[in-house]
Amino acid sequence: MPLRAETLLGLGEAGEGTAYFFLVDCSTSIYQSDMDGIKQMLASFATDRGNLDRLVLIAFGERVDVVLDGSEDVQTAVERIDGLAPNQNTTLFNDAVVKALDLAEAQQGGLPDHKVIVVISDGINYDEAAGRTEQEVLDRLDAASVPLYALCLPSADFGANPQAFGQLARKSGGDIRMADGSTVAAEFAGLNSHITAIKVLTLLASSNIIEAPEQHLAISITLGDRVITTGGIRTITVNAHVPDTIPPSITKVEQLDESRVKVFFSEAVDNAAFASSYVIRDSDNQALTIQSVTYSESDGTATAEVVLEGKPYSGEYTLEAAGVTDHSMEKNAVDNLATFEFEGQPVVYKYLRMIVFDYWWVLLLMVIIVILLIVFRALRRRKGLVKVDGKISFGDAVEFKHHFETPKTRSIRLLVIDAKGMGTQVDLDAESSVFIGRAKSNTLSFDDTKMSRQHFVIEAADEGFFVTDLESANGTFVNNDRLKEKRLLQEGDTITAGHEKLVYQGFGSASAATQVDVRGGK
Repeated sequence: MPLRAETLLGLGEAGEGTAYFFLVDCSTSIYQSDMDGIKQMLASFATDRGNLDRLVLIAFGERVDVVLDGSEDVQTAVERIDGLAPNQNTTLFNDAVVKALDLAEAQQGGLPDHKVIVVISDGINYDEAAGRTEQEVLDRLDAASVPLYALCLPSADFGANPQAFGQLARKSGGDIRMADGSTVAAEFAGLNSHITAIKVLTLLASSNIIEAPEQHLAISITLGDRVITTGGIRTITVNAHVPDTIPPSITKVEQLDESRVKVFFSEAVDNAAFASSYVIRDSDNQALTIQSVTYSESDGTATAEVVLEGKPYSGEYTLEAAGVTDHSMEKNAVDNLATFEFEGQPVVYKYLRMIVFDYWWVLLLMVIIVILLIVFRALRRRKGLVKVDGKISFGDAVEFKHHFETPKTRSIRLLVIDAKGMGTQVDLDAESSVFIGRAKSNTLSFDDTKMSRQHFVIEAADEGFFVTDLESANGTFVNNDRLKEKRLLQEGDTITAGHEKLVYQGFGSASAATQVDVRGGK
């Protein structure tokens, strides 16, 4: 993963201190006068060091002792420094360095991230069989990236090796200086100016996701086209990250054409390439169908092209990125809804389509109602439907032409009583039907305005004669009961139509068949 250089600051500017691991040789090869100068220098450093700096003190010889772990106050530190003495017979130099690295890696007492080892000794003089090897020390220093600085003292015997001492310091990225009791403070001040000149380079990754507990770090410095230095490749331990507290957002929605929009995010995001990650709603809160999504990152800009199904209508829409998160350990979700205007089909098409496809049944019902109203008005205007001789016709346009062949053995007798109470006996020969009404074409016709053109009919049957009202305006009555269906006449029954009364007096035999033509007209 490429890293971007953010800042290059001094330790003080960066608000960081330094953890100093002082390793003091307490073997008998160290002169007492030199030890006195060392203790004075350490006491001064403990008193005057920066507020963020920490002092760890390890005394080594035939054993390795942690005198200060960096958590002590100034008075305690000075008292323990004063107890140092060159009174041990051997020098476990390598073991002391490894012990310091162990403490540095353990991060005891909240030590600063920047750590240095300062070894004050007359050189490497140890019993190799009894402790760590030089290669072990080199490997540990390389892995920890902790520089080792050396203050080399004059030796009380001839077993010291200042040359190897200096090589170790320089291989770790540190330096070596020769000193004695009178110059150790000044020589340390020179080394410390180099230590405090260290710059803190802040590098930022594209995300704070820890992908593995250990990662390789390679740093190179270039000037123009020329590589000044390369730091090689180091394995670093990754055990913490900077929390991401800022959620991503939709910064803009741009229409591309009649069915596509482009969504702009404030930063790179995850789960943005799925149609299910987006919800687009119109002003009626209806969700649009999303066909596909293409997500891309280019020149630091994260966008998603959303293809909509069909061609949306013009209007205002809202877009929600549900499930889209930033690329971080926290997985912060997009925290806003985006509102945008879309130029599409005219909105009137939307309502026409809604009426045709969603409310078709309303249209059908309206058409049926209109048709029924037209039929009803037509029937009223045409005086309804009548059935004559098995045929249905409009009541005001019925013209009848009936041929009756009166049975030779049957006739009907009626007593007709007019409005003035005058009675006339009428004998009619009948085959099947006798029509009575105002029209002259009826078998019996009356100049009675209360009667319909064809008011009622008397039909012959095997049982006798039946009377039926022909949907007359004022109705037909038998014995004062209005006819609602055909009725078998009984002798003496009184039929009332308009102002006229007809009394049925039965039927009998006729001497001969009679042909009667009946025509209806206005």
